[in-house]
Amino acid sequence: YGVWIDYNYDGDFNDPEEEVFLPPGITSSTTFNVNFTVPYGVQPGPTRLRIVARQGNIPSSCGLYSGGETEDYTVILGEGPECVAATIPTGLSFEAPLLSWDVVPGATYDVRYKESGATTWIEINDIPYNYVNLPNLIFDQTYEAQVRSKCSEQQTSEYSTSLFFTIGYCDAGATSTGFEKIGNITFNTIDNTSTSTDGYEDFTNISTDVTIDQSYDFSALISNFDSADELIVWIDYNQNGDFTDTGEQVLFLTDNVNPMVGNITIPTSALTGSTRMRIRLLFPASTINRTPCGDSTYGQVEDYTVNIIPN
Repeated sequence: YGVWIDYNYDGDFNDPEEEVFLPPGITSSTTFNVNFTVPYGVQPGPTRLRIVARQGNIPSSCGLYSGGETEDYTVILGEGPECVAATIPTGLSFEAPLLSWDVVPGATYDVRYKESGATTWIEINDIPYNYVNLPNLIFDQTYEAQVRSKCSEQQTSEYSTSLFFTIGYCDAGATSTGFEKIGNITFNTIDNTSTSTDGYEDFTNISTDVTIDQSYDFSALISNFDSADELIVWIDYNQNGDFTDTGEQVLFLTDNVNPMVGNITIPTSALTGSTRMRIRLLFPASTINRTPCGDSTYGQVEDYTVNIIPN
């Protein structure tokens, strides 16, 4: 299931605050409730609410699918509270690429950020919500960010204390230490056996060279294999620190065979150099997570390094 609201009336649901509810997966057929808070700063008026139920995969706000349903409704957004005092924002946190902070009721915000040690700030002004996407961040770079609140141009707080953060890959794993685990990964020159029951294993010290436009066999041997097990593989082809770009999910294996096997072709568009390969094994029960980030209940996640070389 997924729920979206077009808070800024721009005809889409792509803005980060507009994804109201999108869990990794729901297996229960019983009724569930969605609780959300309309962000401060939205303009009052009628706008679109979209609900998508999709069978067998995590839904998106747009597009077609074979099993499920989409429903649209109209919601009326009301006036927010009046800004009484422009106080210094607190509670700054960062989860790439979103910077957020505690609400100052009724206020708008200015944000400034820079690479750690730089002298020039990048400014984003008149933000209506208590969060904002920070554009053009460089992977593996440390940044400094500050926020101030405004009731008006004449009533503006001082900037907050600095939050320092580094752009890196999201965390992923499994919470159960039992049942199915990844026993061996074979991919080109990688041939790695593991007996750990940890939910996540970092094997980025293990790498292999792969050539653009070449295809390679992939094999995952599963310990305590179950016929319902699923295996998903991503490669960060554009080296931007995530696995969400088109074509970066390179395998989705669900066949009832062990080892689980597939074939990966390195695309022409891939950047040359070292990058991350992420492998998620999961059993589709309890907390189901088919994304490259976050935890599932059962399974395991392993990371490796692939070095992409030109053809």
